[in-house]
Amino acid sequence: MSFRFELFSTEILYEIFDYLSSYDIFHAFINLNHRLNNIINVYPLKVDLRNISRLKFDYICYYLRPEQIISLIFSDDDMSD
Repeated sequence: MSFRFELFSTEILYEIFDYLSSYDIFHAFINLNHRLNNIINVYPLKVDLRNISRLKFDYICYYLRPEQIISLIFSDDDMSD
C-alpha cells in the first residue's frame, strides 16, 4: 500500500514544517505541486540565517516572501561559502 504525501491535511503539513528549517522546507517541498506551493507560501516562517552558506542564503531569499517572516535571526559573521 502506498501513501501520497500531498494527501496530508494542511495542519499535518504545518506540524511537519515546524521541525524543519526554512531552507529545508523550500528545498524539499517547493514546486512539487500547486497545493504544496500554496501551503508553503502562507506558512509563517522562523528564518535563521546563522551558519548557512551563501548558496543556501540565496536559495531562501529567492523563495521567501517577506510577509511570511515571523522571526528573523542574523549573524554578523562573514558567510564562508
